Amino acid sequence: MGLRLFGLALSLAIAVILARALGPAGFGVYSFVLTVMTVLALPARFGMPNLLVRETARAQSAGDWPMIRGLWRWSLRLLALTSIVIVLITGVVLIGLTGHSQLVAEQRDVFLVGLVLVPLMGIAALRGAQLRGLRHVLSGQMPELLVRPLVFIGLLGGLWWLWPVVEISPVAAILFNAIALLAAFITGSWLVRRYRPGPLQRPGETSMQQRAWLAATLPLALTEGVNLINQHVDILMLGVMGSTEEVGIYRVVVHGATLVAFGLAAVNMVVAPHFARLHAQGDMATLQRLITRSAQAVVLLALPAVLVFVAFGRELIGWVFGQDFVGGYWPLVILAGGQLVNALVGSVAVLLNMTGHERDVTRGVALGAILNVVLNLALIPSFGMVGAAIASTSSLVVWNLILWRVVHRRLGLESSALGMQRR
Repeated sequence: MGLRLFGLALSLAIAVILARALGPAGFGVYSFVLTVMTVLALPARFGMPNLLVRETARAQSAGDWPMIRGLWRWSLRLLALTSIVIVLITGVVLIGLTGHSQLVAEQRDVFLVGLVLVPLMGIAALRGAQLRGLRHVLSGQMPELLVRPLVFIGLLGGLWWLWPVVEISPVAAILFNAIALLAAFITGSWLVRRYRPGPLQRPGETSMQQRAWLAATLPLALTEGVNLINQHVDILMLGVMGSTEEVGIYRVVVHGATLVAFGLAAVNMVVAPHFARLHAQGDMATLQRLITRSAQAVVLLALPAVLVFVAFGRELIGWVFGQDFVGGYWPLVILAGGQLVNALVGSVAVLLNMTGHERDVTRGVALGAILNVVLNLALIPSFGMVGAAIASTSSLVVWNLILWRVVHRRLGLESSALGMQRR
């Protein structure tokens, strides 16, 4: 929890630095291109990080070292192939659209530099998954949550110290992001070499189960894709249908809204294994008490942030990011309100995943993603970033309520902070 909180603080610090350095338009270009590359990295990874975590843990428990060697080698080869294909196709499309789209023409250089992020995001994710699969969970998160943002901040600070008169550009920001990702990958590779068990330190036989692994990645990639749509479709569609200034302002308030959701993410990490254990033991009364208390704790963490944003949001945005971003007040209030509902409903997705109902989670979140896309299409042309915030919040509330109902039906439990404890 401490590492995640520190990582969130570093991420917010980077957002503040870039927002002030680039202004709304420049920060909007950077945010839009970074979001596009994050989405393009999804098919490149093809669900492999989650597969690596699961299958590496199973094989280590069974002492099946040839299978781990084979899986790691296969995942890297597949990542290289998918990354090359995606980068080449995207590069050709960008060059072809340069003369037909003003948006692409203005941002082409940023997009082309950003393409290097696709393989780097993928390979860094694989290294982290290998470490988590070997049960080094903290080390598996360190490159992404600690090394990458620290290197990024160091590069920004070094640029201003050496050339204080040079203004940072979106291209430079994307390039610094790539260097930081490379540093995270190198750190992850070193940690893998350090922590891999003795049998994996030496060359040995490999066992390949390519068809089984490929089949297993499909549902994992689908679930990851649905989650990614819910997280980024508002930025993507605002970038296409709105202005770069709106994207920059909206990205800032999205960072602010994550403060409301942090308590839920932190509590979920703690309670998830206890949900699984108590359900397996059939101790539903204790499980209900844990669900209610954890939901109430999340609300207590989220509510003060929401109240501060409602009462002092304009002043905070202006003080932290600059007066050019104050127009993001209402999107911030809307997004924060949605996260408060998310907190009130409780840990529905984690509870269902830990009790064997992950397909219900995928269906519920998928319905939310469809609603998210439809509402963004309908609202952004008329309401801009306020419409994007309404669409994102509506989707979040709908899929949370769907899963809240599923918890009632499947488990007979009340997940919300307002529910009565089971006796």
